Amino acid sequence: MECPRCGDVHIVRISAVISAAGAGRQDDPAAVAGYPPKNGPEVDVLTLRSAMIRANPLLFFLLALGLVGGGVAGIITLFFAPPMALIGGGIFVASLIALGIWKLFSLHDRLIITTRRITDREGLLSKRTSEIMYKDIRNVVVNQSFFDRLLNVGTIAISTSASENGLEIYMEHLAKPHEIKKVIDLYR
Repeated sequence: MECPRCGDVHIVRISAVISAAGAGRQDDPAAVAGYPPKNGPEVDVLTLRSAMIRANPLLFFLLALGLVGGGVAGIITLFFAPPMALIGGGIFVASLIALGIWKLFSLHDRLIITTRRITDREGLLSKRTSEIMYKDIRNVVVNQSFFDRLLNVGTIAISTSASENGLEIYMEHLAKPHEIKKVIDLYR
């Protein structure tokens, strides 16, 4: 390779150029794992909400049964026994309202993991936001009961040295909590 300034000819091994170009990606554990690079621009890696069905499958099954059973019973008995149709319709409406309230509660809390920070946003009408930079994280705790492990859900608690009560971010019913902790550890 000829130097553009002095005209000297230098020998450059192609393997050295290739390894120098790929060294940044190999040193970055997040990029190796298939996530956005740690040292690149700040981008969202994961946006998480509480799981509904995994968090309480029995309640979801009962509410779905109330929706289907109440709706079918209300329609079938509408012509034969109108008072029974009111009961079936009432079960349908009550199940629908309960599912709607449950969905609103699951939309209430959101955890956003970026390449630089973790943000916890709470609220639908009024909002509360808590941010933690990765350099400030002291402890990431994953709690799972026996049934949580069977359903692969759990609670993540993140603490910093500056938090008064010990926990800065606390979020329940997250799907695949150990994978979330691994992603957080990639950027720490």
